[in-house]
Amino acid sequence: MTEWVILEVETTSSVRMSSRKRAPLDFYVMDIPGMDGIIGLPDILDHFLDIFIDILESGRYQRGNSEYCFRLKELEDLERRYTNLESPWKQRLDEIPQGGLETEDPCSFTGLLYYLSKPHEDVVQEYYAMFEEHIAPEWRTNKHLLDFLMSPDAILVFVPAEWNGKNGFEPDAFEFKDDMPKVIGAQQGL
Repeated sequence: MTEWVILEVETTSSVRMSSRKRAPLDFYVMDIPGMDGIIGLPDILDHFLDIFIDILESGRYQRGNSEYCFRLKELEDLERRYTNLESPWKQRLDEIPQGGLETEDPCSFTGLLYYLSKPHEDVVQEYYAMFEEHIAPEWRTNKHLLDFLMSPDAILVFVPAEWNGKNGFEPDAFEFKDDMPKVIGAQQGL
């Protein structure tokens, strides 16, 4: 693949003839018998998503299980009758739903936050109490090991008195697209 071309592609929904989209797309030139072109998922999502959804809904409707199928004609009738009808899959919603506000955000370092919420001496005592559970019985009798794990050097490493984060790194700046959600939370499947 050494050649590519930009073609203006226009498509019309097979369900709603009024739904027409046009976009310039990059195509790599390849010799594939029986294939005129392949439009990839990124281009479908960026330029033709509404039409793609129409095609999927139409396929579901045509499967014959009309009892459970989405009725496209009914949707079209609703859209004609109610011009302010919102289709949630066609609009980005930045408002956080009530369920999202009530859902606790996942945290990768709950242990550290719990640790920082307690007096240091209490945390050191908890550290000593873990020896029974976390050190094999044959090693718990090793006085050198226990002396080392209780030493000031080990306490500084395993149970520091304060957490200053990682230092010595320059702050970084990130650029975000304007159409990105303002909040991404656990309720959005992350």
